[in-house]
Amino acid sequence: RVIKSSSIMLDAEGDEIRDYSLRSDFVDLDLSGLIVTSELPGAIRSISARYLPALLELDSKRQKPQDFTLFARIKNTREITELFFPTMTIAPLTELSGKFRTETGDVALQLKSSELIVAGARLERVRLSSESQGDAFRFNTSVGSIGITDSVRLNAFSMSGYTSRDTAEALIDFSGLDSSRSDVRFSVLAGFQQDGLTALRVRTEQLL
Repeated sequence: RVIKSSSIMLDAEGDEIRDYSLRSDFVDLDLSGLIVTSELPGAIRSISARYLPALLELDSKRQKPQDFTLFARIKNTREITELFFPTMTIAPLTELSGKFRTETGDVALQLKSSELIVAGARLERVRLSSESQGDAFRFNTSVGSIGITDSVRLNAFSMSGYTSRDTAEALIDFSGLDSSRSDVRFSVLAGFQQDGLTALRVRTEQLL
């Protein structure tokens, strides 16, 4: 496969505090702050372990400080995703922004897209907003429509909640293709215990 681009411009400035600017046919990206690229995977894993219950072990190793912000605007990545991620399609003008700070454990992520296709499911009007607050990572997601097959579609899907080291809670709300016939809203609370067991409680608020 040959992928062609008529324009790619990368500008990098700074030493410890760095500013990266990428402009291309595929994506525009701005990344700035204190970035130690060789230590970045470990830093991401260390912060993730604080908010993803029972998935990652806490690491006692002290990570080098990382403190940066990023902003990316997708233009046309179809040729790239077809090659490396054939089950994914990202609509042009999709925007991703966030911040990452290891010293305080602050992390935030925002996503806005008119359409995403993942493993055959078509997600339209996607909005994601998430950020750390104390020992919890809170998130709020809304999707205008999720098309699973030609005859199965969920409308006005939303999910909000939080995750922490030992608990996770989410409120899930959606309606079907005809909202007068299908309307579902329920919450899920999960507790992760030291013996490896998980306590799960589902509370239904609306089931039509």
